[in-house]
Amino acid sequence: MFDENGEFLGYCGIASDITAQIEAERNMETLASAIEQLSDLFALWGPDDRLLLCNQRFREINQPVIEFSKPGIRFEDHIRAALDAGLYTDAKGREDEWFEERMERHRNPSGLFEMARQDGIWILLNEQRLPNGATVTISSDITEVKQSQAKAQEQANIVETSMRAMPDGMLILDDDLEFVSWNDQLFEILGLNADLIVGSESPAKTFRYMMAQRGEYGTGDIDSLVAEHEATLRHSEAVIRERQLSNGRWVEIRNYPIPTGGYVYIIRDFTEQHQVARMKDEFISTVSHELRTPMTSILGSIGLIAGGTFGELQPQAGDLLRIANDNGQRLLTLINDLLDVEKLASGNMDYRMERIGIGELLSDAMDANKGYAEQFDVNLVLRESDIDAEIYGDKARLLQVMANLISNAVKYSSAETDVDISPERIGDKVRISVIDRGEGIPLEYHAQVFEKFTQADSSNTRQVGGTGLGLSICKAIVEHHGGNIAFESEPGVGSTFYFELDTNGTAD
Repeated sequence: MFDENGEFLGYCGIASDITAQIEAERNMETLASAIEQLSDLFALWGPDDRLLLCNQRFREINQPVIEFSKPGIRFEDHIRAALDAGLYTDAKGREDEWFEERMERHRNPSGLFEMARQDGIWILLNEQRLPNGATVTISSDITEVKQSQAKAQEQANIVETSMRAMPDGMLILDDDLEFVSWNDQLFEILGLNADLIVGSESPAKTFRYMMAQRGEYGTGDIDSLVAEHEATLRHSEAVIRERQLSNGRWVEIRNYPIPTGGYVYIIRDFTEQHQVARMKDEFISTVSHELRTPMTSILGSIGLIAGGTFGELQPQAGDLLRIANDNGQRLLTLINDLLDVEKLASGNMDYRMERIGIGELLSDAMDANKGYAEQFDVNLVLRESDIDAEIYGDKARLLQVMANLISNAVKYSSAETDVDISPERIGDKVRISVIDRGEGIPLEYHAQVFEKFTQADSSNTRQVGGTGLGLSICKAIVEHHGGNIAFESEPGVGSTFYFELDTNGTAD
């Protein structure tokens, strides 16, 4: 400072506190840096609708119109430039209309909306008006979500098309047993009015009541039958069952619980196949009956001649008669097996149930099959045990099971080896095992051993004859007695076939 004469008097200063200003500037820098690092698109438009601030992600997606994506540009000019550049794929063919709709959304923000961008990019926009009149736009890239939705929809369309095209009926239920999806074949197979069911207030309830009224759930009070059926559905596991409907059709019903909740039902109409199978069984039964009588007479005549009833035979004639007798016996066995299969299928197999001692059963089985084993130079060995248990069953049928298991073991055994018959007590059950030391059963045949007409000749020394029906007959007989039959086999080591029966059980 100087006086009026220009002499220096000293210094005078004014200071002000700008801490708040500095902190605000630093906060703005921090905020701007954070916005810049956002994975979402960010843009702030001022009260005059000019761009104040945007981040790198916003600039990247608007790179084709980067000159119209800088601070100071008006929102209207930015959108128009992007529209002219073809960045909004859902605006194609309706550019002016789309532009007006977009401007209206910007002037009056009302929440989230989706927008398709160039190169298949989808963004989810959220525009909000701030108190000072500015507008903030935050956009998320939802391309992966949209692609997942599109893929899920495509898969759903494939499933629906497959359902419509498949010949079987299909029904999908949710956790509450309500209809989720179905096809027309479902109602056609069941003989129900689809329009009446689908058009009702509760298609699932209407469906079940119609089924109950038609007698598909049994007899009794309709409400109770429906309630019982629903309770069964809620606790059902994967199951396959066959039944005849009241409309005469035979159907196979497959029920599969869905792990995430709900149930899938597939209903296959096999009425025609059932009729064909029945005709086939009747034909086999008729032919078998017609063959057995003359075959028995032929074998009887061969036996009389071979026994010398009509005089001594020449050696060559004796050999021919033995060949004729062996092959006749094989044919008779085939005929008897076919008749047994038909009886089992029709439920007409006779069973004469009684108490049977295990020792007696095994002794009779040994006596009946000893001669057969000797033909193959195989020894039958009964592993002695102190089991004195009894079972309830048909002795003749159980001896038939033993004969099948022993003959199989003998046929697949090498000469001068043993076939063991071993009884064992397991709790309230008795297990009877037939053990051979043959070549075993190849692994690829294990799943079908008990199916009809199945054989797996693993012998390297001879071809084994048979009908392929024996084990399936054994399985049916044992299961009728309330037991189970199974096997263990190791290629090159041998096989063990066994069945178990309850000592306290009764037959079905």
